[in-house]
Formats: sequence, structure tokens, C-alpha cells
Amino acid sequence: MITALRWIGFIFAVLLVWQALCALFEIPRYILPTPLQVVEFAISNYTVLLNDFGYTGIESFIGFIISIAVSLCAAAFVHFVPRSERFFAVTTVGAQSIPILAVAPFLTSWFGSGIGSKIAASAIVCVFPLIGGWVAGKHSITPNEWIFAESVLPTSWIRFRYFILPRSLPAFIATLKVGCPLSVLGALVGEFVGARLGLGFRILTGSYYLRTEEMMCGVILACILSSAFYAIVVILERTWLFWHGQRAV
Repeated sequence: MITALRWIGFIFAVLLVWQALCALFEIPRYILPTPLQVVEFAISNYTVLLNDFGYTGIESFIGFIISIAVSLCAAAFVHFVPRSERFFAVTTVGAQSIPILAVAPFLTSWFGSGIGSKIAASAIVCVFPLIGGWVAGKHSITPNEWIFAESVLPTSWIRFRYFILPRSLPAFIATLKVGCPLSVLGALVGEFVGARLGLGFRILTGSYYLRTEEMMCGVILACILSSAFYAIVVILERTWLFWHGQRAV
């Protein structure tokens, strides 16, 4: 409760300073709108903004789930085919060096301008850090733990299911905290390239017509969406890693 009050106080202070600076320096609306102007726009267009919020949320969530599933399959493949780890390492580094904005036009050509290309962009941005999380978790296993697991658990599959996955889960959850905001970022970039709905589309159209209050609403809602995903991951961490002894932040 005290932490929540502190955050509310901090946000209120930021809004107060923002309003005061805009009024003091007479900043034009097309450069930086005041908080009151942003709230006014949000109230008068709340239906459209909620639709955009839900559309981007669905894209991000589905892309995030797909990236988790793909990373889990990659972790299993690396376990059963150890020589493939170097391939995944090189692929991950190479893929991370390519900006998603450069890939998004290809995704639009392959999956169309609908929701499919946005989901693909969201999943691509997330999946490689998550694969790295599984691999890092596997490498955190000590030699003594390996010896114990091989002596107690008879088959490779049983070791993967009951030893490697739980043991790698803390590192994977840590990368999930990074991946969940990235899923929103990927969806936004996909909407920048071609869309008629979504927060990215809202930000882009606002920039075309210098409606900065519309852009600000899109940015704020994207931050809220990312924070909601992060909160879900924290709840999962506290549920799944109760044995790990680390407090989620």
C-alpha cells in the first residue's frame, strides 16, 4: 500500500511539473501538450483509444505466447542435440543485430497488413532473448548438480523435464521481464509499417497531423500495456519460483 502511494505521488508530481513547465514557457500544443489537454483528448476519444489498446494488446500477447513456445522448443532441441547450441548462439546474435523496423516490411508482404504481421513482429522481437535465457539457465547448472541429476534421473527426457527446466527457470523468468515489453514494441513497429488500428497506428497518424496529444495518449497506453505484461510476469515469478528465495521486483 505504501509503495502504491509513493508511485501515485511520484506520477502526480511529474504531471504537476509537466503542466507548470508548459504554462511557464508557453510551449505550443503541437510541440508538447499539457496533461490536461492529453486528458481532454483521451476523454473525448476513449472508445477509439480502448479499441486500439485492445488490438495492440491482443497482438502483443499472442506474439509473446508464441515466442515462449518457440524458445521452449529451442531449449529442448539444444538439450537433445548439444552441438546445435553454437548455431542458436550465432543465430541469436545475428538476428538481434537486425532492427525489427527493417524486417517489418517483409512481414507485411508475407503475412499481409492484418494482425498476422504484427503478431510475427512481436514474436520475433521476443523469441531470441528468451532462447538466450534458457541457454543461460542451463549453463548456470554446476558440475555437481549435473552429476547428481545423471545419477538419479535415468533418461535424458526425464532430466530435461524434472531437472533442467526447473533449474533454468530463474534465468528464463529474468529474460521474460525483458521480453514482455519487447512484445509490445514489436507490435507497435508492425503497426507503423501498415495498419488501420492499434496504438502504433494512433501514434503514427498523430505525428502526421501534429496531434501531439493523440501521440501522447498512444505512448502512455503502450507504457500501461507493457507494465501490465511485466506485472503478470512478476506474479508468475512469485508463484513458480517460491522455492528460489529471491523476491520479485
